[in-house]
Amino acid sequence: RDLDERTLSISLDAVRNCPTVIGVVTGDKKKAATLAAVKAGLVTTLITDSCIAEYVVASSQGGDAE
Repeated sequence: RDLDERTLSISLDAVRNCPTVIGVVTGDKKKAATLAAVKAGLVTTLITDSCIAEYVVASSQGGDAE
């Protein structure tokens, strides 16, 4: 089956209008996308591993995120 037939999603506007949006992310390759979602205000709660957590915190403090 086609991926579109197996995928459920809502628009970004609908996400922005949700009072609670929980992001669950792990893996070094997802650091930049996670930071972008946090900066865009798309998540209110983030559940992640230490690699991504350190990256997001360092970025928010203006430090070296790498």
